[in-house]
Amino acid sequence: MSSLGAADPARRTLAAYLQPKTLLMLVLGFSSGLPFLLVGNTLGYWLRDEGTSLSAIGFLSWVGIAYSLKILWAPIIDRVSAPGFGALGRRRGWMAIAQIAVGAAFIAMALVGTAHGLVLLGAFALLAAFCAATQDIVIDAWRIESARIVGAIIATPRAAEKSASRDCARASRRSGW
Repeated sequence: MSSLGAADPARRTLAAYLQPKTLLMLVLGFSSGLPFLLVGNTLGYWLRDEGTSLSAIGFLSWVGIAYSLKILWAPIIDRVSAPGFGALGRRRGWMAIAQIAVGAAFIAMALVGTAHGLVLLGAFALLAAFCAATQDIVIDAWRIESARIVGAIIATPRAAEKSASRDCARASRRSGW
């Protein structure tokens, strides 16, 4: 086989990944994977740095169970249009609500911090985890319905998790956190 023949499959693969729908899948997959690590590991690192007891950190780590329990509300999300965002369509409406709510919950967590008590911080972390799990449901459903490249489905949330972990460690070293 010539080197020209070997380049054709590589070009076709690259061209498939550069399709607009596939690029959108990559971005949405990244945005779907990022909150998982932020309400998990990063929250634990932050709380430990603030001097929170390990038992309290362990208790707050239960917010991540939202990802395991998402099968309970996934059928509802799959059948019901998003309130107030129905004009976007069922999938896009839920994506918009979930992403707005995740962002708002993270901002609230940053503003509240540990100074206002762990109960309020934990409530916002739980909201972030629930909305991020909902976002995960909707993005996965959309990608499964429209995917042609399975690698885009699997690889991008994992890339987001690795990126968040790496970036969190870098930021903590630079800021003295």
